[in-house]
Amino acid sequence: MFIAIAALSLASCTDYLTPEGEVVEREIEIPQSINEIEIGDGMTLILSDDVPAGKAVIRTHGNVQPYIKAEIRGDEVIFTVDAHRFKDLEVTVSASLGQYDDFTASGGSAISYDGSPAILNVNNTGGSQTTPRN
Repeated sequence: MFIAIAALSLASCTDYLTPEGEVVEREIEIPQSINEIEIGDGMTLILSDDVPAGKAVIRTHGNVQPYIKAEIRGDEVIFTVDAHRFKDLEVTVSASLGQYDDFTASGGSAISYDGSPAILNVNNTGGSQTTPRN
């Protein structure tokens, strides 16, 4: 019985989703009706005028991409990791600064932005932070 428990314990330590392979980008469409972006799970949101309105670019390792979800809920898009256990995923979501009114970061996520926006309505929780890129 002890051997079975030890084997199960060791097996459960290796079932984390971790980044492997090449970093790839995936572009997604965001409806014009969306005015809020929320990120979590340690992701980084980069707000930049380099990304066209109505689009977001998700950059991470190829094996992680299928687990990054963008869910539309009302007037917001919520980016999450759809995996039970993960670590060090290095996920970056880039979006247009001008299209959205509100931003939320939780779970150790980060928001960074280009320029000096007149208004930047951000809600940081759970160890998240917001900083300028330049």
